[in-house]
Amino acid sequence: MRATIALARLIRQRQPKLFDYYLTLRKKDAVKVQLSLHDPKPVLHVSGMYGVERGNLAVVWPLAAHPTNANEVIVWDLAHDPAELRGLSADDIRQRMFTRADELPEGVARLPVKTIHINKSPFVVANLKALGDDNAARWGMDLAAIHRHAEAARALPDLSALWRRVYQREAGEPQDVDQNLYGGFVSNNDRKALQKMRRLSAAQLAGEMALFEDPQLAELLFRYRARNFPDTLSGDEQKRWKAWCQARLAQSWPAFQQELAELRAGELTDGQRNLLQQVADYAASLQASLA
Repeated sequence: MRATIALARLIRQRQPKLFDYYLTLRKKDAVKVQLSLHDPKPVLHVSGMYGVERGNLAVVWPLAAHPTNANEVIVWDLAHDPAELRGLSADDIRQRMFTRADELPEGVARLPVKTIHINKSPFVVANLKALGDDNAARWGMDLAAIHRHAEAARALPDLSALWRRVYQREAGEPQDVDQNLYGGFVSNNDRKALQKMRRLSAAQLAGEMALFEDPQLAELLFRYRARNFPDTLSGDEQKRWKAWCQARLAQSWPAFQQELAELRAGELTDGQRNLLQQVADYAASLQASLA
């Protein structure tokens, strides 16, 4: 923290205009001006997600507001030609945005689409004079190509409906009993049965055949035993529990992968990327254990 404060002081002393400008980007309205969707322009974006080999720099084009998060703007990296967006379906875009590069078909590359969070003080400048020819050359940025790609982006039709389909989630399945704990009231008879079960040992629970008025409670009791006392499950119950776990994982896997990819495509610190990798590794190990 002290090092960060010292660095901020140094920037304020040596580059006061830069410091004052960045201070204005604490406010979302100031960021929106730079990432204008009404009068879009090429925008210099400084972010670790572009990599040190690029100087953590990219010139991007604001494509659209994120359809489900008002604090995100979808942008295109103008190092690449955006004309290919014209012929892509929502499924094509989703595949090329949310699939790891090494899992894509041969010859298919990930799309250079990112999202910028306007509420996280991103460093954005809609004036490429701030970059300068020398810095562009230093980081291998082809300004002529960037301007050509910007004109191609400007010529794109309104793709708002397409982005809504890209980020659209599948219709929800009927609510699972675990998620419906507060979906109703427990009857007096069921409450008495539950109170009795709280006094039973794990072995006694295994032999208890409670008849609940609410059929959801029988399923909840089974899952309670499976999660807390797996050794008490019979052979058939173990198969039933594994089958349920496999189905639950398969049902949520596509949405999990999409959300993971969306998070990875955003602005992240090294610590956040490591944390996401740990989540991905755990999910993969869980999938392998249930295979």
